Amino acid sequence: MQISIGIGANVATGRAIAAARMLLGLDQAALAAWANVSPATISNAERGHGVRDDTLHTILSAVRRRGATVTIDRNGFASIAINFHEPPTTQRAPRTINWKRLSFEQRTLL
Repeated sequence: MQISIGIGANVATGRAIAAARMLLGLDQAALAAWANVSPATISNAERGHGVRDDTLHTILSAVRRRGATVTIDRNGFASIAINFHEPPTTQRAPRTINWKRLSFEQRTLL
């Protein structure tokens, strides 16, 4: 037996955003910060309540920048793809050590 539950496109999109957010390990406040919107806006989008199209695209772009892609086809089906690689960082490379300057005791402590 197959059970089909009809939900609207807004609800399907919202559930996909919520699933992507959780898979990325973000809470609503963190996603809101990434999308530069309020946490209430994230909550409304995830519950399928009306948000403007530009706001929805902003949220989806923030999710994409964190490594997930939410796709909604023209039938209203949503899918999520996650990239599990680490995003590039802006940290400097560790400083190299000039071994000639260090004494034997200092080298053994490193």
